[in-house]
Amino acid sequence: MDVLDLRQRIAEQEQLLTAALSRAERSEAREIAHQDRWANEIHELRQTVEQLKSEAVRRKELDAQVLLLHRELQELRGRLARLRTQAPHNDA
Repeated sequence: MDVLDLRQRIAEQEQLLTAALSRAERSEAREIAHQDRWANEIHELRQTVEQLKSEAVRRKELDAQVLLLHRELQELRGRLARLRTQAPHNDA
């Protein structure tokens, strides 16, 4: 093997190395983009969960208020019915 052959082999190996490094860099860039995408997705989902938690608390508060108002309405209807039965009828 002479010097020209060695130089040829070195040049070929350098090209292979350059190509391998290029593939590795592209692969790493894809992996970083993939991780960034999923990190953003997870962040958005966590925000949605927190929003839904606060909405669930608000809904419980509103449900309790509706129940309270419903009971109050029933009580007032009962009082109105009692008052109607106690009041004299003016049919004239």
